[in-house]
Amino acid sequence: MNLSNIETENYVILVGGNISPSASNSICFRRIMKYDVLSTERDYLYRFDVPHIEPSTFIYGTQIEGSDRFITSTFGQINGIDGTILRTFKASNNLVMMNAQFIPAIGEKMQPYELTYVQATEKVLLLQLSTTNPTTRIYTIDPHATQNYQTIWEYSPNWTFYLLDMYSSDKYIAMGTTGLT
Repeated sequence: MNLSNIETENYVILVGGNISPSASNSICFRRIMKYDVLSTERDYLYRFDVPHIEPSTFIYGTQIEGSDRFITSTFGQINGIDGTILRTFKASNNLVMMNAQFIPAIGEKMQPYELTYVQATEKVLLLQLSTTNPTTRIYTIDPHATQNYQTIWEYSPNWTFYLLDMYSSDKYIAMGTTGLT
């Protein structure tokens, strides 16, 4: 299982999962106050039970810069459709979920591989990896709650990306390999 560490304005959030055949799957959090790391707050485990089939093999997270909000991504299946579920949480309010979005996979089983918030555009970059083919897709997503959301995705045939990083305030770099060279 993959774990994420997320730094918000006032907290460091440790994100993981609880996978149990006898109980519901859940995303788990530990919250550490940045300015009082010895606080017993770090000993409390927050759980968010997920309502859909989410194996929780990969849980990625990113902060929304300048706030105490953060976003997680998990693989999920809703009504038999595979995809990624993005959830926005507020760290300063007992880790309450503010909203969720489902990004369905197009034609194959895709799972989240990396998640990065772009402050200049207030968008999230989501790198998805296919579990059936060596392909990746990069999505640009508005993380704020909307009834109908728009997403832009990029696909580079014969490339498998492993890392996203910011190049400038609104440009990113994707690093990976190609099967051709």
